[in-house]
Amino acid sequence: MSKYLGVLIFLVLAVVFARHVFFDANTCGATLPTFASLSLGGAFFDVEIAGTAEERACGLSRRASLPKDRAMLFMFPESGLHGIWMKDMHFPIDILWLDKDLVVVDSARDVSPDSYPTVFHPKREARYVLELSAGAADVLHLKEGDKVTIPN
Repeated sequence: MSKYLGVLIFLVLAVVFARHVFFDANTCGATLPTFASLSLGGAFFDVEIAGTAEERACGLSRRASLPKDRAMLFMFPESGLHGIWMKDMHFPIDILWLDKDLVVVDSARDVSPDSYPTVFHPKREARYVLELSAGAADVLHLKEGDKVTIPN
């Protein structure tokens, strides 16, 4: 009887572990995204908002691509040297760090998915991070001091 109990306990633990690994740990994209529009460098973007800790952790991970007119805006509760990594990314991106007034304070361009586990940090504190398709920052001639605007 105790032999069967041991096997049963092992199977229950294995199922619980597998559920955690394959379902709970893979919740990126489980909720519908929140969108806004913004203007930067004369171009308009539909922006997905990553406002919760879970949304920020997931970011653009596991997605196949990012259309040129789309972006992701990471909103942090406070300014800081917020790091960005390329975990589970499948395409390169441009990363812009913005201060509390939505002014560009730093950037990392054409960041490759192969750069993981490197974490990219801004030179100055930022409140927001904007991720764009790779090359967008150069095409739009973006530089430190440029301001993101949110149209009415």
